[in-house]
Amino acid sequence: KEVVFKKKESFFSLEESEFRQPAVLTLQIWDYDRIAANDFLGSIELRLSDMVRAAKSSNKCSIKMVKDWAGPRFSIFRSKKMKGWWPLIRQKTQEDFKKEEKEKEEAKKKGHKKKKDKRSKMKQEDVQFTDNNGNTFLLMGKVEAELHLVTLEEAEANPVGRARKEPEPLDKPNRPTTSFSWFVNPMKTFIFLIWRKFKKFIIAFVLLAIITLFLALILYTLPQQISALIIKG
Repeated sequence: KEVVFKKKESFFSLEESEFRQPAVLTLQIWDYDRIAANDFLGSIELRLSDMVRAAKSSNKCSIKMVKDWAGPRFSIFRSKKMKGWWPLIRQKTQEDFKKEEKEKEEAKKKGHKKKKDKRSKMKQEDVQFTDNNGNTFLLMGKVEAELHLVTLEEAEANPVGRARKEPEPLDKPNRPTTSFSWFVNPMKTFIFLIWRKFKKFIIAFVLLAIITLFLALILYTLPQQISALIIKG
């Protein structure tokens, strides 16, 4: 199966030329940033006529699904619909290698191992793999998607809105109520990121600061009160 489209080869072309290319769907995930440029997280390319079948749950979705000719295979043109989970990957860069070396050096200097997070507890073959060309790819996340293949007549008869717009909008994502943009909502960000983790230390610091200030005021006014008492007599 191929995608057929027409376009002009150049600005000076009078007529449009017909082009054919494989029917490939690319899913990409980006981290939206209000101030700086958006950060690319990961992607996956699905050849609609011959792609890996989606996993039924996120636990069964692994990086092995993006390897060449991973099975079982699936064609959207035969089954017409598919729902499930696919892994998202990106190529490992020199910055990633440098970051790993820096973390190892810091761990050696401190004399203790780095605290393991959920990703570090996973096996290396579950979070990265190397292809035949020697390129290393990292598992960056997982995405749940539902694909439907319909004819032009069906699409026109039952239109759907883009993203979460009517008609038939997508369900709202289960996101935390707190905004992580410190510039837009600094108070909520402070409560969610700092207060919950260091609440005891913050309370102790505030109490210590109040007691210190109280003692400083006593020491500052005590000589004046003693002198007043002596003069009075």
